[in-house]
Amino acid sequence: MICNKAWNKDWKPGPYPRTKEERIAAAKKYKMLPEDYEPYPEEEGYGDYPMFKKFHMESRHPFEAYDYPELKRNYGEPIPKQFPYSGQVHYTFEAAE
Repeated sequence: MICNKAWNKDWKPGPYPRTKEERIAAAKKYKMLPEDYEPYPEEEGYGDYPMFKKFHMESRHPFEAYDYPELKRNYGEPIPKQFPYSGQVHYTFEAAE
């Protein structure tokens, strides 16, 4: 028997952060530094999900022990909203400017 320990609702973005405390909590939720955290604009409707800079996935360290080495990413690492459609080659995991 397989028992799942997490639900999709656990990974759902929260409401858009309006105060400094909410931004700090959202940054912590996504394992980012508060000064690096930047959410998508509120009118786009992505809540507190972080925005990332574009870059090529091949520029990530080739010998790091990734959980998913074929994608060069780790379990639980936030991904850009376009990741499933991008071919996994155009985004960074740093906050947007």
